[in-house]
Amino acid sequence: MSSRRKQKSKAWYQRHKRDPYVLAAQKSGWRSRASLKLLGIQEKYQLFKPGQVVLDMGAAPGGWLQVIQSIIGDKGLVVGIDRLSIEPLPGVCFIQSDLREISWDALWAHMQDFSNQQNRELKSAIGFDVMVSDMAPDLTGIAGKDNAVAAELLDVVWELASSGLKNGGSFLAKILTSVESDD
Repeated sequence: MSSRRKQKSKAWYQRHKRDPYVLAAQKSGWRSRASLKLLGIQEKYQLFKPGQVVLDMGAAPGGWLQVIQSIIGDKGLVVGIDRLSIEPLPGVCFIQSDLREISWDALWAHMQDFSNQQNRELKSAIGFDVMVSDMAPDLTGIAGKDNAVAAELLDVVWELASSGLKNGGSFLAKILTSVESDD
């Protein structure tokens, strides 16, 4: 890693440690500041309800998983997928895999195994009530490259949501934009 990049990384970490949202999330026991954002979305739109089956795509470090599990409870099922590992969360099915490489059959098998271990009944047909993604690419600082990778990730989660949501289901995704974007 270059010296300049190390300096930028160190500066980001120092800002991150002092960020009021990071501090508030830590104080409340959430894994990330993103948990607070999702709680705000939930308060406004009521996306999550007890008993739902929810898929979190790009789930690390697990902040959204925590929030969703606290809302849907033990009668629902929260599934998280990420290529990065996370600390286990009670009642949450986590699969360490690249979204671009996992099949619906493999996802279903993981969900069945988890449900059996938890003594939960899983419906016989796959389909999610809600699918969410707070995924972001590993940023390089090169706007064009970062935007292209962010767009590719959004395409992946949109494709999965298009085929994995139940009729009437909800889809929520964060979209990274840059100064150069048209939005």
